[in-house]
Amino acid sequence: MAHVRRRFYQAPEESFPEAVWFIEKIRELYRIEDRVRTLLPAERQVVRQQQAPPIWEALPQRAEERKPQLLPKSTPGKAVNYFVNKYQALTDICAMGAFRSTTTWWRRPSGRQPWGGDAGGLLAIPKRDGAAR
Repeated sequence: MAHVRRRFYQAPEESFPEAVWFIEKIRELYRIEDRVRTLLPAERQVVRQQQAPPIWEALPQRAEERKPQLLPKSTPGKAVNYFVNKYQALTDICAMGAFRSTTTWWRRPSGRQPWGGDAGGLLAIPKRDGAAR
């Protein structure tokens, strides 16, 4: 979800104040994720199914309404198109109880990006304070 949100953060710079609405809805989804982070997968799934559907329904509806008004190559157009193209995958992944969202990049314990110079894979997800989980 962070990759979608990131695209909307760039859109207000190109006279698309509507991006703030999309960012706020994505923040609401992250607030739900913050509340369910410590729950078991089955409990997490129940809470998501109770609280997230109105948000997930509003996002694509607004995106489809705005899509014809935006130039496809503009930053707002790219953000909306990217969201529309990724919507089904996002909802499928987030519907799974075992899925735990993150607001940060996956990193190695060293703090380097996984595509950095040394060999190895993704080993840890940093918390907001920078410590690995």
